[in-house]
Amino acid sequence: MSAKKSKVEILREKFGNIERVDPEGEAYKNLCEFLDKQDTATLRDLTAANIKFVSSLASNRYFKRAAKGI
Repeated sequence: MSAKKSKVEILREKFGNIERVDPEGEAYKNLCEFLDKQDTATLRDLTAANIKFVSSLASNRYFKRAAKGI
């Protein structure tokens, strides 16, 4: 394994044990901003990674971009 962790591994570590996310909280806003900056391939990978909260939000962004043809 490389010394640098992938985005998927880092997000899995950070969000793997979280039971709830407050949609008005700072962590949620930061996650949304992070996802908005990702390319389509990364969003596809995050969608497939089955990470709580992250994958569903990534899926929404991925399918919106796919529908627009981006």
